Amino acid sequence: MDTAEVVKNVLAHHGVKGMRWGVTRSKGSSPQAVSTDVKRVRGHSQVKTSGGKHQPVHEDAIKARAASQKLKASGKDTLSNKELQDLASRLDLEQRVARLSGTQGKGFVKTFLSKPQNQQKIADVAVKEGTKQVARVLAKKAAAAAVTA
Repeated sequence: MDTAEVVKNVLAHHGVKGMRWGVTRSKGSSPQAVSTDVKRVRGHSQVKTSGGKHQPVHEDAIKARAASQKLKASGKDTLSNKELQDLASRLDLEQRVARLSGTQGKGFVKTFLSKPQNQQKIADVAVKEGTKQVARVLAKKAAAAAVTA
């Protein structure tokens, strides 16, 4: 047996032929795009966006992301009025949804807490507030003891 036959008999393809990264396939259904990678394929650019848990990316999000990439790469003069308007509208809606869902401030809090000087400030405030609370409880207990005595 020569080398070519050994290699032909040893190598095997494991997986689904033609399957792409970011595309999931559930049993009994067709593939569903969960994310699209950024690539240049034969002069056409693909857009990087991602859907939710087992949800495809909506066409509006893909268009907005494509316009955003075009804006970043070539400037606002390369976009049409419609593309600019759609992008601005999409960005405004995303900001409003983030604000309403309460996820906007999490990054600020995480950044704030990661700085050592801020941690010391928080510790000082916590000690002051704790001291006030203990003093209130002791004052109530002393007042209750004075009333019963």
